[in-house]
Amino acid sequence: MNVDTVFAIVDHHEKDFRDQQLYAGTYHWMGTEYSIMKGPTGIIAPFMSGWCSFLSRELMGFIVDKDWPHTVMVGNYGTTSDDANTGKWVQHAMQKHGIKVRLVGEKMITEIEKMKPQG
Repeated sequence: MNVDTVFAIVDHHEKDFRDQQLYAGTYHWMGTEYSIMKGPTGIIAPFMSGWCSFLSRELMGFIVDKDWPHTVMVGNYGTTSDDANTGKWVQHAMQKHGIKVRLVGEKMITEIEKMKPQG
């Protein structure tokens, strides 16, 4: 993970989008690209995926505290994709609590050259 990129995303968000929560990842999906993203009830929600994704603290609080009953019932509406399910939880928090969430899709992984074996 490129920590400088993550810090830049957070710094930009805190400077220019203080009224919104943050949900960031390497890839931004709309949730409509493949039917499997919908789950059994057909709920469509944008989500982030990739090697790295993160949510702001307050947004996580909705998912694991205030909306816990909804979160644990994911078997009824979710998919086999934890990324797609996270998008459903974020969407639920937005609808239920009227919060704004900024989704940021940006490459956060920096590939490095393989180290040559010593010896």
